[in-house]
Amino acid sequence: MGLLDEFDTRLRALGTAAREAGYDPRIVDGYRGPGDQAKAINSVAQRVLGRPASFVDFARGIPGYAAPVGGSRHETGQAADWGTGPALDWVRQNAARYGVKFPQGLAKTDPVHSELDQNAMGPFQDPRDRDNLQAAAFETNQPATRMAL
Repeated sequence: MGLLDEFDTRLRALGTAAREAGYDPRIVDGYRGPGDQAKAINSVAQRVLGRPASFVDFARGIPGYAAPVGGSRHETGQAADWGTGPALDWVRQNAARYGVKFPQGLAKTDPVHSELDQNAMGPFQDPRDRDNLQAAAFETNQPATRMAL
């Protein structure tokens, strides 16, 4: 398992645009299975609640901080966490253009958490496809065609 292909494409496009704008964006967490989600809940419980996670925490999650095991968008490949710093500010400001959203309900408690915006209208081009088109055009001396966004 891993990130959904569509979400991966959008994250790559957003990351490429951030790099082209002079930033160095990093995704620090993407897909996680149930075991990794349980570890994330335990980490949050220790940091926020000052204790190890309980059975209830694993079953219900920690509202505003971590979804329950089996209920995280990370587990379905539809969420990613970004590294902090100036790049995060740029990514947050431009995410909607690439079909990525930062949920308002997590803005204060988990500001690095992004998700696939299933209501966004595409198409969103994978930058690897753009680079392949440019390389092919260079090799044949033909202008590269680009998909309008």
